Amino acid sequence: MIILKSERDLELMRPAGAVAGKVLEEIAAFIKPGITTRQVDEFAAERIKSYGARFLAIGNFRATRACQ
Repeated sequence: MIILKSERDLELMRPAGAVAGKVLEEIAAFIKPGITTRQVDEFAAERIKSYGARFLAIGNFRATRACQ
């Protein structure tokens, strides 16, 4: 089943999308050869917090820990 979002739903989602886009750009600039996924996770968490946001998935996925 596809759930359609209302205009109000979309307005509430836009700030999170903007932060996610900025953080992804910052992560792309941060990544260099030799950087571990743990370092990327920590950098991402730091950047997300700097925008006053939070990422609920950090540390919650087994795959995140398995790749480190």
